[in-house]
Amino acid sequence: MRQSARFTGRHAIVAIYFAFVRSKLEFNSIVWDPHETKYNLLLERVQRKFCRYLYMKMYGYYPYLYPSLFVSGMVGIDTLELRRKCALLVHYFLLFAGKIDNPTALSRCGLSAPPQYTRLRSRPLLATPRVRTRTAQYAATHRAVTLLNTLTAQHPDVDLFHSSVQMFLQKCKECFS
Repeated sequence: MRQSARFTGRHAIVAIYFAFVRSKLEFNSIVWDPHETKYNLLLERVQRKFCRYLYMKMYGYYPYLYPSLFVSGMVGIDTLELRRKCALLVHYFLLFAGKIDNPTALSRCGLSAPPQYTRLRSRPLLATPRVRTRTAQYAATHRAVTLLNTLTAQHPDVDLFHSSVQMFLQKCKECFS
């Protein structure tokens, strides 16, 4: 923010932030998603400060008492947590579509086969892998399968095998924001 103090254009400030800061905050976000609130808040604090700075540049005053989600919505920047979830889900969506070659991750995602009789309640599309430790519970594959089951339960029109990436990303943002 110190380096861009003399810039007046919103697009230049956002481009500098995306190139230098957010790229470091989102590095390896598919593998490491902080499940502890302490680490999540440390990452989000950087983006909240930038959103407030950008709000001040756009509207002329610093938003002291405005909620952070309101400020980030007004400047048009999604939270880092939402971006991490969407990046993970898009990665596994492309994995199921055959556009990413990762046989290890694909072998750990099992489909739930329906039983011989029809049930009144529908089962989730993907079988959630059983884990014994907390470390495995927060692994990328387990998180992705759980999030994909949540997404397909809330939006049954999402097809993991035939939907477009843009529609899938839009439904992800609707579901988790």
